[in-house]
Amino acid sequence: MGPTVGAAIGCAVIGAIAGTICNSVERGFGAFVGSTSPILLWLVATCFIWRESAAERTERLSNAGRNAVVCPTCGYNLTGLKEPRCPECGSQFTLDQLLASQPSRGAAELVE
Repeated sequence: MGPTVGAAIGCAVIGAIAGTICNSVERGFGAFVGSTSPILLWLVATCFIWRESAAERTERLSNAGRNAVVCPTCGYNLTGLKEPRCPECGSQFTLDQLLASQPSRGAAELVE
């Protein structure tokens, strides 16, 4: 939160300076620039401050597929389907075969 507040303060200062400079051209134009430029600058700065890092992206993508049920034949994500048939390759499985073939599932998870 600190960098975002710092960016807001910095953008307000830059907007005030730009508004003062543009005020010499025309009074209404200076007020317009001084009031709109801090908001636009802050939005751009916030996009760069809160940008996802490469490490965060890698972790998010690896966590996304952790609990997925995939087709053992083609690897298609079968999560949410109502029948044990792959719509991508057409392979059919029993639920036991499908769960036993999952690479991310341990044997302790399958035995209930």
